[in-house]
Amino acid sequence: MEKASKPITAVPTRIALAGVCGAALASLLIWVFEPPALLNAVLFLCACALPMWVLELRRFPSRALRYSKQRIPSWRRKLRLMGLAFLIAMFCVTASMFRMLSPEAFAGFESMSLLVPFVAAGWMGWIALRIPVGRALDSVESLGKAIVRFFKPKRKKSHADLQALLGWLVKAFYLPLMLSSTYLFLTNAHTFFEQKNGWMSIFGIIYMLMFAVDTAFATVGYCSTSRRIDAHIRSTETTLLGWASALVCYPPLNLLVLHQWLSYRDGLEWDAWLKNWPVISFVWGTAILLSVGLYVSATVAFGPRFSNLTNRGIITSGPYQFFKHPSYIGKNIAWWLISVPFVSNMGALAAIGNCAALLVINGIYVVRAVTEERHLMSDPAYQAYSKWIAEHGLLERLAHWIVRKKKLATG
Repeated sequence: MEKASKPITAVPTRIALAGVCGAALASLLIWVFEPPALLNAVLFLCACALPMWVLELRRFPSRALRYSKQRIPSWRRKLRLMGLAFLIAMFCVTASMFRMLSPEAFAGFESMSLLVPFVAAGWMGWIALRIPVGRALDSVESLGKAIVRFFKPKRKKSHADLQALLGWLVKAFYLPLMLSSTYLFLTNAHTFFEQKNGWMSIFGIIYMLMFAVDTAFATVGYCSTSRRIDAHIRSTETTLLGWASALVCYPPLNLLVLHQWLSYRDGLEWDAWLKNWPVISFVWGTAILLSVGLYVSATVAFGPRFSNLTNRGIITSGPYQFFKHPSYIGKNIAWWLISVPFVSNMGALAAIGNCAALLVINGIYVVRAVTEERHLMSDPAYQAYSKWIAEHGLLERLAHWIVRKKKLATG
C-alpha cells in the first residue's frame, strides 16, 4: 500500500514566525515605553500583521493589482455601497449584542472603536477605486449582489450568494470579539506586571501575552481575506450544527451554556490548591502554559489566514504535523489543569459534577472537530492531509501502538 504524502501547507512557517517576532518586538516596546492602552493594542496588531503581509505579498507577485483606465461602473459602485451598508448593519448588530449580553468580553472594543473613523475613511476611498484588470466581483460586491437577489423573490438564490453572506457573518461576529480580546489581554498582562507577585505574576504575564498573540493573529486573519495573498475564503460552513458548536464556545452564548448550565468551577483552582507546594505549583503552572502554548501555536500556524467556520487554505505545518486539532487538544487540557474540577471544597459529589460538566464541554469540542472535518473534506488538500495524519499523527500512532500491544498480549 502506497504511503500518503503530506500536502504543502498553505502558509509557510517563516510567515507565521515573522508575525510572532513582530509581536515579541511590540511587547518589548510596550514594556519599555509604556504607551497608552489603545496604542498598545494598535502597535501589537500592526507588529503582527505587517511582517506577514509583506512576506505574503512577495510570495504572490503575479497577483499585483493592475487597474483599468476606466473608473468603476455605476452598477458595481451600487453593489459596493449596498454590500458596505449591509456590513455596517451587521457589525452594529453584533456590537450591540456584545455590549448588552457580554459587556465584560466587549469592554476593550469601546476603546478600539476610536479607530472607526479611520476605517470608515478607508472604506469610502475603496468605493471610488477603479476595477482591477480581469478581476471578478470582490467579496463586498458579491455580498451586495446576494442582497439584491434576496430582496427580489423571482431571482434564484445561488450557493455563491449563501457563501458570500455566511462568510461576512463570520467576520461580523468574530472580528469585534477578537479585537476587543486583544486589548483586554494586553491590559491584563500589564496588570500582572505591576503586581510583582513572583511566580504567579510571571505566569500571568506569559499566559495573557500568549492569548494576546492568539487573538491578535485571529484579528489579522479576519482582516486579511484577500485574493491578493491567496487568503480568500474558499468555502464557509453551512450546517446548523457546525455553527452552533462554534458559537457556543464564545461570548455571549458561552456565558450561559458553559459558565452557567455547564459550570465546572466552584472557586478552587490550581493556584489555590497548590499554594502550599511551590515546586509542584511551578511544574503544574508550566504544564498549563505548555498546553496553552499548543493551542496558541495552532492559531499562529495560520499566519494571516485564521478564521472560524471557513476554509482559507489547509495548514499542514507547525502543530498540525502532529495533531489534527491541536488547538482543541491544548485548550481542553489547559481547562482541566486550571480548574482542577476533581478537587472541590464542596465535597466529592460536587467534584464529580464538575468533572461531568467539563467532559460535556470537551464533547462540544469533539462535535466542532467532526463538523469542521466534514466541511473541509470537500477540499482535496484536506483529504490528502487526513490520509497523511492518519499514518503520522501522534495520537493515531499511539492508538496503533496500543492495538499492536494488545494483539501481542492476547497471542
